[in-house]
Amino acid sequence: MQHNLPLMRAISEQIHRDRRGFNQSYIRHRTHDGHIEMNIAGWAIQLAGGYQWIGDDCATYGQIRVMELAAPNRVRFADAVATELLGLTQEEASFILMAADDKIARGWLDDEVSRLTNIAFEQISTYLTLDKKGHLS
Repeated sequence: MQHNLPLMRAISEQIHRDRRGFNQSYIRHRTHDGHIEMNIAGWAIQLAGGYQWIGDDCATYGQIRVMELAAPNRVRFADAVATELLGLTQEEASFILMAADDKIARGWLDDEVSRLTNIAFEQISTYLTLDKKGHLS
């Protein structure tokens, strides 16, 4: 399965911009002061758009569900939706979305964004050449 680099980059930027909004312990959680914090799965769903959260903001993993806005009768578990949106394998999802702590999850995400960006750049750069003046063509 191919990872979704644009979404992963958006999540990384979001959690670096608002550290208080990132808590790998919860897909989606409302704090005592009303602030919403989410893990990588939660941010994937939120930033991808097209989904509405269903149920309690403080529900456990097996209870967090989302409804697809394009198909209102389709309600699914949030972790499964996030796995698909991010392009993760089941093994990756089990570890990153369910087992990793904040530091490990954030490090994995940043490393993946960097790795995938380098791969994309290498793929693009193979088609670029320099003319006699050193300009890309």
